[in-house]
Amino acid sequence: MNSLSSIHSHGFHKSALVVVEATTVPAVTVPTSYVASTITMALASTGCTYRDSVSDDGKYIIFSPFMLSIDGGATFNRIPNTSLGGGYYQSTMSFNGMVQVATKNNATYGNYYFSTNYGLTWTTGPGVERYFACFVNDSGSIILACSDQNVYMSTNTGTTWTTIAKATLPGGVSSCSAWSISNSGVYHIRCPYSSSSYFYVSNDSMISWRAFGLLTDSWSYHSCSMSSDGRLQVVNGGIISYVSSDYGATWQRTSTHLELYLSRDGTTLNSKSQISKDFGLTWNTIAEFTGLIDPYNWGICRSPNAKVNIKDSTLYKMAY
Repeated sequence: MNSLSSIHSHGFHKSALVVVEATTVPAVTVPTSYVASTITMALASTGCTYRDSVSDDGKYIIFSPFMLSIDGGATFNRIPNTSLGGGYYQSTMSFNGMVQVATKNNATYGNYYFSTNYGLTWTTGPGVERYFACFVNDSGSIILACSDQNVYMSTNTGTTWTTIAKATLPGGVSSCSAWSISNSGVYHIRCPYSSSSYFYVSNDSMISWRAFGLLTDSWSYHSCSMSSDGRLQVVNGGIISYVSSDYGATWQRTSTHLELYLSRDGTTLNSKSQISKDFGLTWNTIAEFTGLIDPYNWGICRSPNAKVNIKDSTLYKMAY
């Protein structure tokens, strides 16, 4: 990856960081097209983003404002009990779409909503709080919702929940703009909802945290993703992105490729209309995704393994 430099951790188990960049680039076969097929949906997304969600087979889709499709975009209906107050912030789902979560950050009607039966029925969280980030792991066993007051986490598909007071987490009580967790629940990335903050990494199931990034990066760290095993991790800060290939122990900073999205299997790294199959050593263009708004990747939402991408009213099933 070009223009990468090492950074230092701040507080929380400081350690010297050593980054070794690859000197050889393996050969990568470039297909004639990364798109296998397309479907025109009944409802056009109003600027589909990293905050929206789609299952890996493309059957289940959630857009702002809380619009859900369970038939691959042929029809859409509003998630129950979400009509008051607006304030859609984010949605996420498991690989197969069985577990789905959406959050509302309205000050009066804020809450999180989750389904464990492919969106057929929905349960409302404890509210009323302004909810921001949410996360579901591959199988749907781990569910997390983050508000301006607390973090709610389940490790048994929503049967029981643990409440973590935000004030007990490093970085104070600022809410979370993004959170990502390995499938085991051991590795975590947390991005506070703040324009002047670090991002935080845990490698021991949130027992301890380390702070990374620079307060001078500008704009908040607003999205993050990691491979299922936690080895590969990425964080985005608008005009800066960070990557790690050692379970979050060391990080590299780049301004060349922004708005990174890493598939859960770790094989695909997306940056707007660019794609890398070797974690940033080489890049190619997906022609259908050019012309995205800069600097944010507002124009595309991707499934957990990036097998399905949605841009405007078109669902793209990818050839990788």
